[in-house]
Amino acid sequence: MKDRILELMEQENYHAMVPRQIMKVLDSDDLVMVMKTLNELEDEHLIIHDQHGHYALLSYFDVYLGTIDIKESGFGFVRIGEDTKDVFVKRKDTLNALDKDLVYVQITKNDPRGPEGIVIDVVKRNTIFLIGVLKKHNNHYNLKLNDKRSYLNMTILPKNINTAKVGDVVKVIITDFGDGRNLRGKVDKVLGSKEEPGMDIRIMVENAKIPVNFSSDALNEAISLDSNIELNDRIDRTNEMIVTIDGNDAKDFDDAITVKRLDQDTYLLGVYIADVSHYVQANTPLDKEAYNRSTSVYVVDRVVPMLPHILSNDICSLQPKEERLTITCEMDIDKDGNVFNYQLFPSIIRSTERMTYNNVNRILAGDYRLITKYKHIYDSIIAMAQLSEIIRNKREGNGSIDFEKPEAIIELNEQGKIADIRVRERHYAEKMIEDFMVTANECV
Repeated sequence: MKDRILELMEQENYHAMVPRQIMKVLDSDDLVMVMKTLNELEDEHLIIHDQHGHYALLSYFDVYLGTIDIKESGFGFVRIGEDTKDVFVKRKDTLNALDKDLVYVQITKNDPRGPEGIVIDVVKRNTIFLIGVLKKHNNHYNLKLNDKRSYLNMTILPKNINTAKVGDVVKVIITDFGDGRNLRGKVDKVLGSKEEPGMDIRIMVENAKIPVNFSSDALNEAISLDSNIELNDRIDRTNEMIVTIDGNDAKDFDDAITVKRLDQDTYLLGVYIADVSHYVQANTPLDKEAYNRSTSVYVVDRVVPMLPHILSNDICSLQPKEERLTITCEMDIDKDGNVFNYQLFPSIIRSTERMTYNNVNRILAGDYRLITKYKHIYDSIIAMAQLSEIIRNKREGNGSIDFEKPEAIIELNEQGKIADIRVRERHYAEKMIEDFMVTANECV
């Protein structure tokens, strides 16, 4: 039925019809089926009906689906496709759409500079809350916004301020979208004082809808996990010279390496990844929570982890001198960078040292103090540098391109404000770890 209706509406001589007319043209006697199918096609944003109940393709009415970008002055642009100019919408014609809402826009004028239109419906709300400083005005409260949505006026009745006080930074759920300028809402969460260190970052996290708190089911599961390490069918690598190498500010350590020179022409490269799957089983609360989050999020001075801290920063973190469960890829590599043998297996390791990129780089540069401090792993670090150079030369010889992208480091002061922004430098240690991880991934 869907295909038949779409085929009908795609005909050049088609004129918008009410459901009974469509039923008649299709030679059907099932009005319920026709109505149900029309509703499904509308839900899929393939067709639309006018105020008189006539159905047609969106393009028949010069209507398009797109995301609206509302500027500070209140006007907006609707993006309706990669190859089509954005549709300009005057402030008075945005209906009650807010920034990034999915809308139907009807083109009313084609101008050489681009099309102009009006929003006829808000299909999906992207903005359902606002964050700002609570202010009092006469017998009600409002919200001071500091971003590009400052043109909005949010009114909050005294009964809806929850436990918030004037001056607090609050998250307000929108209860009435009004005309898209004058909104009403209720306080959902108090984030703290606007003077609190790090408040700008917390607002950023909340606005990005990044989930910070874990469900009670996921937390209870994490707390109840058995963290005792048992060998079982795993291979014991606790006596190997294995190290983690990360940035100075790393909080969790999920990969470790070892490199040994077996003879004049052969190296052993071991890459050990924290075995999270041992603790996070399929379809458990922890698994579902991780699936919904997709990834950990690194935000300036903090990490919003994919898994509770007891996992990400403790039992799944390859901390020095602690036994941890890992999945291993050990590779035999010749002097030309060819992997001629490898094996993958579950293992147990005990990291020898927690090394940083800076310290490894300084050791390779000949820093006598650090060489003396880490003399027990010095030979391993030299072997790492040698093997990394062999692997990189082979890869570059095969035509690999090194995409050097600058990465910013944002430094904050004690008040949580930005003190400096500088470029993160990539030296030998950073590239070395990259070489080893890529090589392990190729084996996998």
